[in-house]
Amino acid sequence: MRKLIIKLSVAMAGIAAFAGCTDLDPVWYSQVTPETFFQTKNDIYSAMGRPFTHLIASEMRGDGVGFWFMQELTADHFAVIQKEQKWTGGDWFRIQDHDWGTVNPYINNGWGLVTTGVALTLEVIEDLKAADYEKVGFTEEDRAQHIAQMKTLIAYFYLRGLDFYGGMPIYEGTAGVDPQPRSSAKDTWLHIESLLKESLQLLPLKTAGTEIDYTIYRATAAVLLARLYFNAEVYVGEDHYAECEILCREIMEGKYGTYSLAADWKDPFCFNNLNCSENIWVLPSAYNRLQNNSWLAWFYQPNMLDQFFGLKGAGTMNGITIMPSVKPNGDEYTDADFRLGRVFSKMEDTDLRKVCYKYEGNGEYEGMLFFGPIYAPDGSPVIVSGQNSVHDGHQLEFVDYVGRTSLIGSTYPTADDVPSTKYDGEENTGVRLIKYPVAPDDDPYQWTAGFVMARLTEVQYMLAECKWRDGDIDGAADLINDVRKRNFPGQVDPDPCDASNLDEWRMLDEWGIEFLGEGRRRTDLLRWNKFVEEDWWDHTATGNANLKLFPIPNDAISGNPLIEPNPGYGQ
Repeated sequence: MRKLIIKLSVAMAGIAAFAGCTDLDPVWYSQVTPETFFQTKNDIYSAMGRPFTHLIASEMRGDGVGFWFMQELTADHFAVIQKEQKWTGGDWFRIQDHDWGTVNPYINNGWGLVTTGVALTLEVIEDLKAADYEKVGFTEEDRAQHIAQMKTLIAYFYLRGLDFYGGMPIYEGTAGVDPQPRSSAKDTWLHIESLLKESLQLLPLKTAGTEIDYTIYRATAAVLLARLYFNAEVYVGEDHYAECEILCREIMEGKYGTYSLAADWKDPFCFNNLNCSENIWVLPSAYNRLQNNSWLAWFYQPNMLDQFFGLKGAGTMNGITIMPSVKPNGDEYTDADFRLGRVFSKMEDTDLRKVCYKYEGNGEYEGMLFFGPIYAPDGSPVIVSGQNSVHDGHQLEFVDYVGRTSLIGSTYPTADDVPSTKYDGEENTGVRLIKYPVAPDDDPYQWTAGFVMARLTEVQYMLAECKWRDGDIDGAADLINDVRKRNFPGQVDPDPCDASNLDEWRMLDEWGIEFLGEGRRRTDLLRWNKFVEEDWWDHTATGNANLKLFPIPNDAISGNPLIEPNPGYGQ
């Protein structure tokens, strides 16, 4: 039996919320085996929590190495933009230009996030298989469910790897295993499919009214399997929309658990979203640096965190904004300029989400964007300060354009002459997203909103797209409109989808607006053949099909010579 040297410290126990554990005293074990280490149910839950800690970091890390950045900063909705003398270029800009090469640290780190996630989870499975479940009060059925949860997690990491890199090295254990070469994309796809199909037979069903915790329920595996089929043309060049449609219907009919669309657009993301009927898989937020802070530092300035949010001592970077819909002279970009992006102008003005965010206290809030003049909760203007900016001393006002308009009359004769690129921002550049609400210090709702990994609306939109691709445009429109209506006062949609307007561009816009900032945009563009084929703001299409996959890191190849690079990335 493989021996373990395990330190169950405060850092690891932080994830013990998985089982509701609150004992954070360090416990040391030396030269123990799973048979002797697991003494209580909480020991089992704590072990299962290890890969979830890694998953949370992979999805939500604020240092720019998480999956979100690879999905969104390579696509048409978000950009890191230079703010006068800040953010002056480098690897972030090369990501947006699709010029990442083989050594971009932010792209390459994703490989390590995927493979480490697989390895950590495989270790847990081996420990669970060896543990004495009867001694701790669990049954063999419990063991099977726990292992199925871990296998679903492995499938998720491999699905990320398949999406980013293509074929992955396939491992089914860690003890005494030699390094493996990359499997083909198809073999990786089949491995993910087999893991999820097995888990579908064993995972527990979530019942109505059950608050979400770290348990992976059966519907999660069903959604992941639907995603695998939904994007199969991208991954393996095969059409599996029919299988995706069947799964989506079954999920919506309750075969894999009880879920329903939320009546309010805020419910899937609100402070109490662990109880939302729409959410299928959510990572609960917690302190000890695992809280879901919605990448707060990336989107906002220090004066906003203090004056607006009421957060003291939080660091900020003020790098990421939503790409502009408007030119510096005030004219909107049109389809003649580029069809993609322009998400702020594509949102209807009556959309309840297109309201400047305001926290009203007691867990209530409105809006999910920041634009226009920004006022603190007490009504006073938020003042820019200490940023070495032309805006210092003035009210913060976020604008839906990129351009150094403060230089009109000196450097540029008129607004028509002001350039608009990622190098031309100012402190107030860009509309900002706040997908998850933020409460101030000492507010009981602070950081209580969980990070959404899957929700029923995605299933409904996948079903809609499957219908669209099968020629049922009216059926697709009905499914999308069923969601859209909740975004408007009185459910009066000013521009519902129908057979006359639901073309491929409108479909992509519907995905983009509904799932803005949810870490999926690159994959959607790939599925519609728009990722390397189309222009968007400050991005010219490369036409290079090799860029549909990211490079395998040089370190991974040098550490395992059996791993070959992706086409177009000869190391």
